[in-house]
Amino acid sequence: VTAASGILEGTMRRAVLQLCEGLGIPVELASPKVEEAASWAGAFITSTSRLVLPIDELLLCDDPAAEDTVVRVRSRVQFAESELIQRLLKALEQWLGQHSRVLLDS
Repeated sequence: VTAASGILEGTMRRAVLQLCEGLGIPVELASPKVEEAASWAGAFITSTSRLVLPIDELLLCDDPAAEDTVVRVRSRVQFAESELIQRLLKALEQWLGQHSRVLLDS
């Protein structure tokens, strides 16, 4: 599940969506519901600098009042290593090898 709008649709996200399609990994374009995080097989973020970064632990916090500086963790969700994410990382590594080139040679 990944949001359909209201997010930065970057290069790595686009690559991951294409890889998921090629690998037969279903993708639902909808905002993830953090209340359902305990049922997720795993979670990750994408970025140009981090590529695909698996999330080990998700802290769900209460919304603090504007003047409150204390964040209260109401629950934690820990994710085990996901075979699906590992498959995606391996495919991404191959994709990067095919779509990259050396700019400076030492």
